[in-house]
Amino acid sequence: MQGNPGTLLSSLLADPTRVAELAPDQAVATLTELFALMVMVAAKLAAAAVKAPEAPSAKGGEVRYLTVSEAAQRSHKSARWVRDNWRREMSFGVKKGRTLLFPEPEFEKWMKRS
Repeated sequence: MQGNPGTLLSSLLADPTRVAELAPDQAVATLTELFALMVMVAAKLAAAAVKAPEAPSAKGGEVRYLTVSEAAQRSHKSARWVRDNWRREMSFGVKKGRTLLFPEPEFEKWMKRS
């Protein structure tokens, strides 16, 4: 199979059965390019996930975020329980760096459901 790695990758995406025609050095170059593309896409997704959702509050102003200790106090759970179970129980939580925050409107909805 002839062509530069970009052309090879495009033709393989169009017809994956052509992988059988690749020489070993072309396969390595294509995998390297594909891996670089995967890293860029993963970085894009990670950057999008870091942004906190901007849900409007009832007052139309800024959304208040609760800390782990505030969420624990309001829910009558321990801070440890909140940290250990937030992904399963309160998936609306947002990580800002190493800090875990909970948008107050979503937390209140969760409290009513629980």
